[in-house]
Amino acid sequence: MIGTIGLNRSGGSSVHYHEAWHYVNLLLHSEQERNRMYDLYVKSHKNLKGSEKHVVEEEMAEAFRRWMVLQQDKSLKGILKRAWNNILDFVILWNGKREYKRVFKNIATGVYKKQSPSYKNLLNFKREWQ
Repeated sequence: MIGTIGLNRSGGSSVHYHEAWHYVNLLLHSEQERNRMYDLYVKSHKNLKGSEKHVVEEEMAEAFRRWMVLQQDKSLKGILKRAWNNILDFVILWNGKREYKRVFKNIATGVYKKQSPSYKNLLNFKREWQ
C-alpha cells in the first residue's frame, strides 16, 4: 500500500493535513532535505532546541496542519492573520529561516502529487516509524 495514508475520525477534521506533512517529509524528501527542514524549523522555534527528530517532525506536522486550516479561514481575523504571516514570511524567508514554509506551499499547491517515495525512504520509514 505505497502512497496510502490511513486516517480515522478521532483525529479531527484536519488530521489529513498533519499526515500529508509526514508523507512528504518522511517519504519524498531525502534524508538531507529532511534534516535541513528540521534544522531550519528548530532555528526558528528555540523551544525545540535539543529535541529529537521525532519530536520536531510532529511539531512540523502540526504547524502544517494549522497553516492549512488558516489558509481556508475566510473570516476577517483569518485574512488579517494570513496577511501578517505573509509579511513575516517575506522578511524571514529572505534570510532562509522559514524555508520550510515553501514546503508548506508546495504541498498545498500539489507540487509533490506526482512524486513517488524512493526505496531508501520506504526502508527508513519502516525502520524508524513503524
